[in-house]
Amino acid sequence: MSDVQNMPTRRLAAVLSVLLLTAGSLANAQFEFPDSFGGLGGGLGSNRDPVSVSAEFTPPEADQPAILFVTADIGEGFHVFALDQGTLPDGGGGPLAATIELSATSEVRLLGGWQPISPPETHLDEEIWKGLQIREHTNRVTWFAPIELAEGVNPSNLSIKGKVVGQACNPQTCVPFNQEFQAPLGAGTPLPAGVTFVSVENTDTAESSPVGRQPEKLFSQQPGATVPVVVETSEGDSFLHLLGLAFLGGLILNVMPCVLPVIGLKVFAFIEQAGQNRWKTFALNLWYAIGVISVFMLLAVLSIVFRLGWGQLFQYPEFNIAMAAVIFAMGLSFLGIWEIPIPGFIGTSKVTEIGQKEGYEGAFAKGTITTLLATPCTGPFMGTALVGVLSRSPWEIMTIFFTIGLGMASPYILIGAFPQLIRFLPKPGEWMNTFKQLMGFVLIGTVVYLLTLLKPHYVVPTVAFLFGIWLVCWWIGRVPLTAPSSRRWNALGEGIMTGTVIGLVAFYWLAPILEQRQARDANRLADAKYEQLLSEGTGEYFVRQEPWQPYSEKKLQWLLEHGKTVVIDFTADWCPTCKFMEKTVLKTEEMATVFRDNDIYTLVADWTHQDSSPEVNQKLQELGTQQIPLLAIYSAQNPTKPILIPGTYTLAGLTEELRRAGPSLTGETKRGVANATPGFGATTPPGAGLR
Repeated sequence: MSDVQNMPTRRLAAVLSVLLLTAGSLANAQFEFPDSFGGLGGGLGSNRDPVSVSAEFTPPEADQPAILFVTADIGEGFHVFALDQGTLPDGGGGPLAATIELSATSEVRLLGGWQPISPPETHLDEEIWKGLQIREHTNRVTWFAPIELAEGVNPSNLSIKGKVVGQACNPQTCVPFNQEFQAPLGAGTPLPAGVTFVSVENTDTAESSPVGRQPEKLFSQQPGATVPVVVETSEGDSFLHLLGLAFLGGLILNVMPCVLPVIGLKVFAFIEQAGQNRWKTFALNLWYAIGVISVFMLLAVLSIVFRLGWGQLFQYPEFNIAMAAVIFAMGLSFLGIWEIPIPGFIGTSKVTEIGQKEGYEGAFAKGTITTLLATPCTGPFMGTALVGVLSRSPWEIMTIFFTIGLGMASPYILIGAFPQLIRFLPKPGEWMNTFKQLMGFVLIGTVVYLLTLLKPHYVVPTVAFLFGIWLVCWWIGRVPLTAPSSRRWNALGEGIMTGTVIGLVAFYWLAPILEQRQARDANRLADAKYEQLLSEGTGEYFVRQEPWQPYSEKKLQWLLEHGKTVVIDFTADWCPTCKFMEKTVLKTEEMATVFRDNDIYTLVADWTHQDSSPEVNQKLQELGTQQIPLLAIYSAQNPTKPILIPGTYTLAGLTEELRRAGPSLTGETKRGVANATPGFGATTPPGAGLR
């Protein structure tokens, strides 16, 4: 099934985040609905999940560490595949094994692998995966794993969070599940006979302590475990400190490039407010602030329900197309093609008329649209405040996003309370008509930027759809707002029908054709590359030293196994902050020299499109974050302990972190480190610093 035809239902959240915040105001202002108009609703039923999960942990004792127990209760007739469920050789496939993931935290870490209290039932499959041993659990299964608590942590106040992912199957169907759990202190479950635990000596050194961490908070290293190290943040940071960073980040969003295209909306509002009643001015700015904060609260809900990170909505083509449509319609209104039916949204063609002052609906709509456009940007302080936000509790997520929204809205609340702060703005006049039209072209330019975020085969259909919106706006604009309601209804119905037909043709006929052409070209390039490899006479996997290659887990593992220091740039086309850091720091000639002289390999983890970057999404989850910009530095001396740099960074700061990671290993140093425990306890050989 093509990418165009296969759009998951959950993606509707992306479109709803735009339409829910704009359509209501537009419709309410343009038309008078009857009092008897019924509300949406109805009892939406939901089937009970076939798997429920609970968990608890026991404190450490003299002869054993703390142990985490995770129990899955499996519905009657269903079974869950074991954690170690295998697959057929040579890519023959197999069932989806269950996995257990712990949320990123500084208070607890795994010391070993998961084991079931009772072994799974086994049999050879003779239907789908012929000859494969199926390992499955029924009724109830409890897994356990040794854990280590950070020093100073009180077990009675600790709640360990995580999730179990897998699929529950019966003879008729398989149902995927993703069940979260919170494990309090408990009595645990008796362990199987013969289970013992071996203590491991702490191999951390003061030299390897990450920036901003207290040494006593570090865990003893265990082979095979990955411990992300976050630069620019402190594990001792309080939640109030994070809220302070969130507030500052929201405040700085007002001057980020994402917001500048629609800043003219608020300039008009400030000018129109001149001379108005002080309380009226404050109320208008308060409604603008409510519009700003409402979007952040919606983003918080999406983060909790759909696990969407900051700016991740721009991964979805539906959201980008909807935003382009809204901004394009606004631009046409600025250019005089039609009038947005919200009182005083941008003024009428006679912007100096006293009767067209800003209305509460217009103020709210401006706040929502401005904030939606700001979401691709991550300003200073926001990167630190949002790291690991998805692993927090719902009330913490809501509080962080509310604080960012309050920070972004605070200047307008302040101006509303003290209108004299904007007395420097010029008085209303005919110049505003010219300014309004110029802002219309700026908004059209924003649409061009949004088009660059789409996959290539969506661009032309979206342009066709925008032409349809242009026709609809012109058709509706022919009917004045003072015309009878029936005439406006007819114009709206005719316009929507025309726009719908154009949209259906664009996305269900033209887009699949373009997608097929793109796939054909991609296959041609892949075939040419494959033939080139065959002509070189090698069948062995090999990674060339080419700057900024596309990331893959196989490529990363090959580089680490061969003693290479690797830098991964997690980026996306919809992230202006990422592009700014790449242009000014990461991909400058100075950094290219550092990478080349120290044999440091560089990979690009492109997070632009949600459905084409599953490995990138999985890697971000492994590192405990869902935010970009993000740099991950894998040291050749300690490849299982990546250094993370979220948000913005400087040339000097990045160079210092690369110096701490060290260069790729030569043949001599590679053999020396290979004799030590892989990735742990290995010290940097003399002279191994950056060259």
